[in-house]
Amino acid sequence: MTPHDREASWSLFLRQFFARPNQLAPGRGNATFDELVGRARDEWTAESAIPIFLFARVFEQDYGYVLSVRDEGGTWLQDLLVAHLGSWISFKFDPGPLESLDGAARALVGERGSVHRFAVAKGGLGLVVRGSRRLQTILKAKPPRRFQKDQPLGRLIGDFLDACASGAESTAMELLELLSLDHRLSRRNALFLRLEALATFERWDDIESWNELPNLIKMNRSTRASDALARFVMARLLPANATLDEFDQVKPTYGALIPSTAAIRSRAGAEYYAYWTLSAGENPTTVREQIQVSGWLEYVHFNTQLKELLASTTVPSESVLGPLDRNELERALSDGRLDTAITLLARAEPTVEVLPILQNVVVSTVSPDAFDILRRWRDTLGDVPAYPINVIPPSARYGTMAEAFAVAFSDAATPQERSDALTACRELAEATSMRPRAIEAFVAEIREQLPVADHYTETLVDLLLDIERDLYSIVGEELKIQPLRLLALETWALSDVSGDRRRMRRMITLLDRILSDGVSVGDYDHVVELLRAAWQPFLTDADLAMALEALELLAMAKPDSASSLKTFAVPILTRIGEHNAGRLPTMELATAVAFASEFGLELGASQQALDATVDARVQQHAPPDGTFVALYSLVEPAAVRAMQIVEARYPNVRVEVYSDKVASNSLRSAAKLADIFVVADKAAAHAATRAIVAARGGKEIDYAQGKGTMSLLSAVERGFDRIADRLAAAS
Repeated sequence: MTPHDREASWSLFLRQFFARPNQLAPGRGNATFDELVGRARDEWTAESAIPIFLFARVFEQDYGYVLSVRDEGGTWLQDLLVAHLGSWISFKFDPGPLESLDGAARALVGERGSVHRFAVAKGGLGLVVRGSRRLQTILKAKPPRRFQKDQPLGRLIGDFLDACASGAESTAMELLELLSLDHRLSRRNALFLRLEALATFERWDDIESWNELPNLIKMNRSTRASDALARFVMARLLPANATLDEFDQVKPTYGALIPSTAAIRSRAGAEYYAYWTLSAGENPTTVREQIQVSGWLEYVHFNTQLKELLASTTVPSESVLGPLDRNELERALSDGRLDTAITLLARAEPTVEVLPILQNVVVSTVSPDAFDILRRWRDTLGDVPAYPINVIPPSARYGTMAEAFAVAFSDAATPQERSDALTACRELAEATSMRPRAIEAFVAEIREQLPVADHYTETLVDLLLDIERDLYSIVGEELKIQPLRLLALETWALSDVSGDRRRMRRMITLLDRILSDGVSVGDYDHVVELLRAAWQPFLTDADLAMALEALELLAMAKPDSASSLKTFAVPILTRIGEHNAGRLPTMELATAVAFASEFGLELGASQQALDATVDARVQQHAPPDGTFVALYSLVEPAAVRAMQIVEARYPNVRVEVYSDKVASNSLRSAAKLADIFVVADKAAAHAATRAIVAARGGKEIDYAQGKGTMSLLSAVERGFDRIADRLAAAS
């Protein structure tokens, strides 16, 4: 948060905290009180870790508030308050009158902060104020020891990869910045992640001008990073349907980016592999067969030049076991043609002298074929020196995904063995996913071994979600992974009782992909029933936004003859009533009211009471007349519903919806003129998003976290709050 933003948020907080029903306010001639507020402001703007003390008077009762921007300010801070302020304060009182003050305080400190409030005994306010000042002085002189609670690095990387796969560019780039500052991530791996993000969002200019590009070309890279470079070369440096001569112009600079079919992760990677092997003089028939076995031939044939080159028929040499041609093997290895090296080794008689070369090939590729050859050679040669197990990458230690799966969920496995086996499951799934019927084989293997994983449900669900995400990243919906998705949803719904919210949010993304891929009426009703069974732990106010997101995704994809959706909607919507409507965020409540009307449901409070609650809050934060809000999303029904809700609650606001897949003039014009521009980047075209960013010229863009109405409205509300902060700061 910038200094300007902290000033603006403090101004907004003061306006809300010292509004009715609070009878106290600064600037009324009380020097002690004004000094207290001034000190609190200084601590906030300086981003101090010292707790902030403020006081309120509601219905003639005095209250104290202690705001800490750190989550660690929990029980120890309450103990300090009791020790220093003694019997003059009490934490047992009716909090009802303080609802608006609580909301303002929690909004200021955010999710990582904490808010403590206490009632002050009659006549004790002066003593409590002096005691709080002494406590602040002590804490400033000797702050308590802090424990830094970092997110696990694997979770941060997983969230980053999830954002890339979902097309959420803003989220991905924010997480990338966090990761680049994290000391636990090596510089090399940070470069690989940045390269992958830039390639995912087709930011070719950024890659071309990146001063780290020469270093990346020379590095021993991960498979994903190499494929990202191949996408860059094919998109930026080569014309469509390039000739071999044109490829030869860039070949010396980038080398063997894709050394085997097992390393292909995109259509561009498959094209690069074909160009590279043909340019090296490989037999076109052999290359075509290798690409066909890997499942990538259909995508390579989109390139008419490659289709023609691969169509030539020549007779490959016969596969006869015999002496190894060492010269040919060395040429293949020096050229980075690992598939050719594997073929040569497969034909060779096993020898102890050549075994280290085979082991090097296995280490360099995730090819199951290479692993099979290594296993056969070791069986033939017997007990010979081999690489230590920690040198061979996890993907090369197992012949099949089933073998890795069995180790990953074995009670006898050590934590390191389990981690390596899980990594191997993901890598082997990626390496072989395009082969015919590979997905069906994965699902069959996993279903067969589900009893083995009975005690590790959460680990299994996370593994299935990771594999689905990685496979979806390869060619999106073109890779039919619906059986894997349904298995992941079923396993989570029927077996995971953890109530983990991060996993639930990932399931909403999975649900979106399931529905986007198309489902039959029977499958749709099954999906709804699974969600209904799984949602019991999430029937809370805190999870209402995600429930509304899931409900909307289901509503948009509902087949005409399906009748199950209402069973999911009823427990989510009917639990909203007078008892909790007052503490729900404004736009969540407004969206729930709109959905209840569409489903013909009666909420726990009257429609008039709910409308009045929403309207009362709306009036407190209404933006200036004529505020222009632009919503950009390819999910037009959600954007239109969001527009209708905003227009109904804020009739003085102008709202327009844009669903252009290209950078149109109207979209650019709106980007220049809009006071608030919301982009649902999970439902946006990259070209249009680039045009919006360019046209905004540095002005803020509010990104929706999902594709639904609720996400769009939350982003609009952030924009309204920002306008209110600026007006407050200006006044």
